[in-house]
Amino acid sequence: MLLATLQLADSFSPTVAYAHSQGLEGMVAHGWVSNSAEVKEYLTELLMGAVLPSDGVALLNAHRSAAKADPAAIREIDRRLHAMKLPEKMRLASTQSGRRFLDESLALLVGSPVPSVFEQYRSDVVAHLVPGSASVAFAISAWAVDIEAAAALYAFCHSFAVGVLGAAQRVTYDPRGSPANTALIA
Repeated sequence: MLLATLQLADSFSPTVAYAHSQGLEGMVAHGWVSNSAEVKEYLTELLMGAVLPSDGVALLNAHRSAAKADPAAIREIDRRLHAMKLPEKMRLASTQSGRRFLDESLALLVGSPVPSVFEQYRSDVVAHLVPGSASVAFAISAWAVDIEAAAALYAFCHSFAVGVLGAAQRVTYDPRGSPANTALIA
């Protein structure tokens, strides 16, 4: 179980979750985030104010619904979460990551029977019957490989944080308006 958790949350896993800055680039462009302390504050606010109350709750409920073999509840959770993400870029980032989580999770299931709840949800996502939000896909994938709900939530938040911190290492800031030359964090 620990190995599967680490694989799902690994920044080397090709889920595209790590390709999204979660709004950090825009914050830097506006001059609202310009140093490592502000990156920390931004990330904390994102996790506490946005990720945990929406994606975190959806993840835990989707995991619980998978354990109850309730695909209708999983579909409803996914649709509601998607509707809560108002910026189109956030919805797109979430669904791109979710689809990749489902695809990459198949490799973790090789040699084991694929649970019907996982197959049904993945089928619904592929058929565009549900959005395939990242946290819901992560929950279903985690459940399918026997990762407990709390561990899945921690792993999801870790993945999210690593993505933002990776963006902070790539994004640069120059308060004078000249070409950017200073990384936000080293």
